[in-house]
Amino acid sequence: MSPRRCASLVALLVLFAAAAWTIVDGGDHWVRVVLERRPPPADR
Repeated sequence: MSPRRCASLVALLVLFAAAAWTIVDGGDHWVRVVLERRPPPADR
């Protein structure tokens, strides 16, 4: 198996695991992660 194919397979597996976890978790965890990672809006 070529390294590129292996990396592609691993990426697909991670993506699938994340999708499954989101469905099981109700999506709340990922929403929180995204909101925390995003910088706070600048006050004008």
